[in-house]
Amino acid sequence: VFGIATIFVAIPGANIIYSILGLVVFGGFTIFDFNRLRRANMGSAVPIAASIFLDVFNIFDRKADDITYYYTSRLPGEPAGGVNDIHFHPVESRSFRLAALVSF
Repeated sequence: VFGIATIFVAIPGANIIYSILGLVVFGGFTIFDFNRLRRANMGSAVPIAASIFLDVFNIFDRKADDITYYYTSRLPGEPAGGVNDIHFHPVESRSFRLAALVSF
């Protein structure tokens, strides 16, 4: 419901609020399930393990080059011998990766 409301109404920080609500809801379900398994007798309980991982890449959103090369390259329209130049790959912008691992 909150996600649909943010389509029509601009709420500052809506993504953070939406993420926190999602974590609370799914965290509550996880705690409920683990408590239910803990209270069950061992004959009917299924051994389960769950892990959640959050990776943050370029946390400070730094503008830099991931790697820099100096070599001769030739693009269309350049001399046959090529041009010595610096070639670089910029660092990716800030990104997040959330992973869940469940083992039965």
